[in-house]
Amino acid sequence: MSTRFEQLASDAMKLSVRDRVRLAQQLVATIEEDTETPTEKEIEELWCAEAERRLEELRSGSVQ
Repeated sequence: MSTRFEQLASDAMKLSVRDRVRLAQQLVATIEEDTETPTEKEIEELWCAEAERRLEELRSGSVQ
């Protein structure tokens, strides 16, 4: 771990529980902002691919 990280973590541990929770929420929010969420079109394409895969399993007899 970097010295800067260790210092930040140490300082954060000195905060009250309420402030640590607020800090954690802010950190998580920044991660969620950086994470790409699939578009509706991408989700629909994934479901279509899954449906086709399942249909092929039915046709091949590997599932009933």
